[in-house]
Amino acid sequence: MSKPLTIIIADTEATVVDAIELKFLETLRDNIMLEVITDPDYFNSFFSTPRTADILVVGEELYDESLLRHDIKHRIRVLTRNTDSVETTSELIKIYKYSTAKEIYAEIMRGIIVSNSSEKQKSKLVLVYSPIGGSGKTTVALGIASALALVQMARVLYINAESMNTFGVFLDDPASLPSEAYEQMRTDNSDIYGSLKQFFARDGGSGFTYLPPAANSLSSAGGNLSALYKLGSAARASGDFDYVIVDVDSAYTNAKGVLMSDADKVLLVYMQDKVSAYKMDKLQKNVSCSDTEKYVFVCNKYKPAKMNYFLSKKFISTAEIEADKDFPEYKAFQLGKSEGIKKLALTLTLN
Repeated sequence: MSKPLTIIIADTEATVVDAIELKFLETLRDNIMLEVITDPDYFNSFFSTPRTADILVVGEELYDESLLRHDIKHRIRVLTRNTDSVETTSELIKIYKYSTAKEIYAEIMRGIIVSNSSEKQKSKLVLVYSPIGGSGKTTVALGIASALALVQMARVLYINAESMNTFGVFLDDPASLPSEAYEQMRTDNSDIYGSLKQFFARDGGSGFTYLPPAANSLSSAGGNLSALYKLGSAARASGDFDYVIVDVDSAYTNAKGVLMSDADKVLLVYMQDKVSAYKMDKLQKNVSCSDTEKYVFVCNKYKPAKMNYFLSKKFISTAEIEADKDFPEYKAFQLGKSEGIKKLALTLTLN
């Protein structure tokens, strides 16, 4: 059994501290040792002697630079009332204290791996799909891969399972998949992960791993989209990655339906216009999206001043990524810095 995390939570607002403490107890249970402080005098007395902890979470009214002298393994988390001062430095991570307990917990635990007893952390298969051409699905998928790798420090594999791979424009190195790799996708390969992982590359800007883009359409090269679906499931089973992101094309097929059922999370990307709303309605006639923990609706290119026709027809939970005219010019690591994409990536780490 791994050693429990030692965590100190200190803030003068008891309701804030109570919510954070409860979230830690619900999530990590026996894997933590908590010290909770709300009294300023006790806080000063407590830190008058050298202290050791894995994580220190402290309200901005209690923080001063003398805390940096203590043996705190990870950067100090400072709870702030001001959304404008939320930032990350080499020494501090500032967190808006009136966010939800889930969001505060995720920010506190950013980049920190916790082993739950002897059980290995389960890898998640994330499917990114849209029935709408031009929705920006691939920029969302690459942005999520980048944000998970850069912000959450996760091990991420990105697989583009579209018949025509055009995502190379977002990569530091757009080099194509070697021709010998196609042979592994033309046959019923019982070890497709073992056969193809030798061809994986790593994006220098973001740090996520990916299967390089095919130079030609997969069908003309003899490749098989179903083999790429199988690769995603096999990569998850390997445990080599925290997240395996499979980016699929807009055609809805039985094989894609099976992959949706198998996935841990499905991101359904849409836009807010009438045509997109119509196509999303059609999709829901074929796919049950009632599991709101699994199916996440993502409104891309969102413009707050305009009506969201999809949401106007029904109440569903949705994530929003505001329109950004520069997205087509971005590299993957820049996509991962979008606030909407970072927030969406954060939701993937919460359950």
